[in-house]
Amino acid sequence: VTGEQTNKRVGYLVAVSRKLADPLSLLIQSRSAAGKSTLQDAVLSLVPDENYVQYTRITDQALFYKEKDALVHKIIAVEEEVGKGGAAYSIRNMHSAKKINFASTEKDPATGEMRTKDREVKGPAAVMITTTAPDVEGETASRFIFLTVDESAEMTEAIHAKQREAETLE
Repeated sequence: VTGEQTNKRVGYLVAVSRKLADPLSLLIQSRSAAGKSTLQDAVLSLVPDENYVQYTRITDQALFYKEKDALVHKIIAVEEEVGKGGAAYSIRNMHSAKKINFASTEKDPATGEMRTKDREVKGPAAVMITTTAPDVEGETASRFIFLTVDESAEMTEAIHAKQREAETLE
């Protein structure tokens, strides 16, 4: 990642905060192809693989069916804000309440009768999401630190120079 010193540091602090009782969450916002995913991937590369889950999309109920301790002190990374879909509520709750829980019905295999099954997935977890959306829903936005990627002509020039340098013999 060329430049972006502050964004890299803030991203790293959010990643490390996953181990705290109250982890931070991060939303990286910019236009398409500006480097949001590159920044997120660079931060995640500094985290052991077993300490994060990265998704392109999360369905409405997906996080509720994780193992009870599967998200404790982990990072939930979503590649695009629209990819969180109907899971937005569970992501917000994991951030605020440090857990998600729900009740569902299932058939008792012994009696054939329906019964209530309670499930809980523990946190806390840090969350990282990228987005091109200029506006983010207020309930979600209030829980995140916002970063924007430098899209200036100078930054683009610095990136191109770094890419050219990477292709030389030196």
